[in-house]
Amino acid sequence: MAVPQFFEFLKPILTVFSDGNTYSPKELRDKMIVHFQLSKEDQEKRVPSMKQTVLYNRVSWSCTYLRKAGLLK
Repeated sequence: MAVPQFFEFLKPILTVFSDGNTYSPKELRDKMIVHFQLSKEDQEKRVPSMKQTVLYNRVSWSCTYLRKAGLLK
């Protein structure tokens, strides 16, 4: 499976945080890897600038949108 688009991470991220706990960015990415069953290859894909992985980028943007919507702190 390819890394989903950022908007596909929104609901799973909210589900993770629904338990009231705090998660580090790495813990959150690890949970998304399991949720979407991402292969090692998918986990290692990089954005065109090669500065970060696609997974890191998409999870980060998803969290940004959720914070702006007031759904995450």
